[in-house]
Formats: sequence, C-alpha cells, structure tokens
Amino acid sequence: MEKNISNITDKNIRDFGPEDTIYIKKIIGNYDYSYYCRFVKFEKGIVTAEIISHNRQYGRNIDKGKIITTRPKNCYLWGKFSDDKYMYEGCHWFNKNGTVLKD
Repeated sequence: MEKNISNITDKNIRDFGPEDTIYIKKIIGNYDYSYYCRFVKFEKGIVTAEIISHNRQYGRNIDKGKIITTRPKNCYLWGKFSDDKYMYEGCHWFNKNGTVLKD
C-alpha cells in the first residue's frame, strides 16, 4: 500500500457490505500495521475483513487475502468529508458503536 486510498463515507459500520473497504490497525510483535481491507461483516461487535494490502514494505506478504477481525475502534476510513474544516485528507476512526468520527 504505497498511498492511502480514499474510502470515506458516513455510513455506520453496520450498513457496510462487501463492496466497502476499511482500514484496520493491528499491532503485531511491537510493529503497527495498517491494513487496507475488503469489509466482510460486522457481528456481535466484531469487524471481519479480508486484507487487500498493508503499509509495510517488508515481510508479511503472506497477509494478502487473510481474514482478520477486530473491534470498530481499531478501524478507520481515509479521506476528507465535504464539510470537513480541515484542508487535507486524513484518518477518520470509528467509535465502539460503529459510527465514523468526523473530528
């Protein structure tokens, strides 16, 4: 993943489908990874997604296509909302209820 792909939406994570993408942050062995994923499902407070790519230039190539799970608070979207007061694109994290935070 050389550059973040804009996937901004104000949909609740409960309304996501297989056509949606999401970023997931995971810490593995003291290294943090940002995975760009295809959304699979949200069930019982857990997000399930399939890895498309990740932000590390080395190792972990085995991750592509792998299914991962996490809580919504570890998920974010990338982009800029049309009514955003900031000039640049950025991360917009989800809260525990699955709503994307605009600030």
